[in-house]
Amino acid sequence: MTDWQRIVEHYANEAEAFATTKANRWAVDPYAWQFAAGITLSPIEDAIWFDIRAEGAVLYPQFPVGRFFVDFGNPAARVAIECDGKQWHLDTKRDAIRQRAIEAAGWTVYRITGSDCKKPDVYIDEDDDGNERVTLGPARALIREICAKHGIRV
Repeated sequence: MTDWQRIVEHYANEAEAFATTKANRWAVDPYAWQFAAGITLSPIEDAIWFDIRAEGAVLYPQFPVGRFFVDFGNPAARVAIECDGKQWHLDTKRDAIRQRAIEAAGWTVYRITGSDCKKPDVYIDEDDDGNERVTLGPARALIREICAKHGIRV
């Protein structure tokens, strides 16, 4: 059995929990798939996973949608985040076909570049009056927007 088959099996075994849990609640342990399939996240996925957890967003890594996997997905809200690293997203035509298939299944897909995934989660600087100013990084800002729009924050 491949790693991807183990992930599909893991999530399939939890189908009832996903079907009965609200979008802003965890149906299963969000780390369990790693232990079930023994897969680790890519560096850009790992970077945005920190922001997802910090924002309290209910998103599951490597969630299967039809014959595809989204980098992070919430099946109750049918929302996904795709991290577009250069190495894996050179074929934009293939990406577009894949995204249309996921959207045709009723999902909303948000995309973020790999470089934006790796930027700091917050920037702290001073304004002209010497007051501290905090600005969210691009990944953290996107996740916060998705949480507000789709109600997926715990």
